Amino acid sequence: MKNDIGLKHIALELKISLVAVSRALKDYDDISELTKHKVRQKAIELGYVPRPVDKIKHKIIAVFVDSLVSAMFGMITEKMIEELKKRNYLIILIPTAKNYVSKENVKEALKLSVDAMISFLIPHDNAYEISLLHQVPFLLFGRYDERPKMNVVYMDDEQGGQIAASYLIDECHATKLCYIGVDGIECSLRRQQGFVEKAKQEGIEVTILKELQMRQVNELIKMGYHWFFCFDDNLANYLYDSQKSKDIHVIGFNGISKFAQQFEFIASINADYDQMVQDAVDILMEKIANKNQGEAIIKKHQTRLCKKENNHENKN
Repeated sequence: MKNDIGLKHIALELKISLVAVSRALKDYDDISELTKHKVRQKAIELGYVPRPVDKIKHKIIAVFVDSLVSAMFGMITEKMIEELKKRNYLIILIPTAKNYVSKENVKEALKLSVDAMISFLIPHDNAYEISLLHQVPFLLFGRYDERPKMNVVYMDDEQGGQIAASYLIDECHATKLCYIGVDGIECSLRRQQGFVEKAKQEGIEVTILKELQMRQVNELIKMGYHWFFCFDDNLANYLYDSQKSKDIHVIGFNGISKFAQQFEFIASINADYDQMVQDAVDILMEKIANKNQGEAIIKKHQTRLCKKENNHENKN
């Protein structure tokens, strides 16, 4: 990206005044939140590097998201914005072109002099190294990573798989189980492992599908598979909706209460998202205060069953 991008370039691109751009970057109250958001995003896109006089007066945390943000991560981002705003921080969303954070993404964040970075996606090695080099705290949310100094807040996916298997076996009287995952995603594999482990303990047969293919699902149903656990609620909803006329039992994963009634499958697995967000914010505040020194902080949260019936959550 060019280093000679100035306020006038942003103003021309957005077709607004130079004064409006400057005041938006300084977070003046007379500029709408929508305009501020557009100006910040255009600044990232053009590679604008604020001079000291033009820096946003708030402290900034970058959040990396992919183009297919789930309802869960959308909700979590909203909660993070609320919590960080209480501490006088702004969140800037940086979209990624792939299913991981690239070094280009991290460089975009660093050009805005961010105080920390949060990601729902695994960072590429070189991207993570750049964040470490600049001593900018990096927190991975919802995924697990063992790299040094990688701060992590995540759900116990394996436990979630075990809970799903237990419910299908004990409450739905399953005799054959199927897990429908997403190939190449590490948390999907952990959910699968927990699901298979519990099924084997109970002597129940399990079939694994690495993606949702209706032809395979229909064949399995003909073979007596009526109990399914899906990687997330979107897969579960699609599966159930396509098989309404058949007697099947489906459990999803993410289980956001405010969206629960939109889905018709029997249950989902979730965690205490409010506490996860609070932990993530607390970790970042600690790491920002000590300039990212010390060992990584890792918080694993227990999962629980969120039943569809009566739209209430049961904790296991």
